[in-house]
Amino acid sequence: MEAINRCRIYLQVIFVSDITEYNGREILDEVMQVKQFRPSTLNWSRQIRPLLRDRRTWRKYVAKLCYNQNNLIISLGKWIAPAHQVWPYMVSEDMMSLLRYEDGSQ
Repeated sequence: MEAINRCRIYLQVIFVSDITEYNGREILDEVMQVKQFRPSTLNWSRQIRPLLRDRRTWRKYVAKLCYNQNNLIISLGKWIAPAHQVWPYMVSEDMMSLLRYEDGSQ
């Protein structure tokens, strides 16, 4: 559990939705590689990149959520609350535009 928690803190994740693609069906490659990918708006303890053995434990743990590589066994539903992570891009509601955030604005 300590190894998993070190990786979770390093990645700044709380929920399964924090480690998935926007569609809620796939785990991000960066998560499986334990590479920082989206900053959080929350205050986190500093955590250096976990050791290789910790990252292996993390991958095994996260893989239990998946049926085929990075595909979740159960897809997530629609978002019900704002994310604590800063997403650099967002798809418009009409699915016709990709919006890029800079300095907290579109």
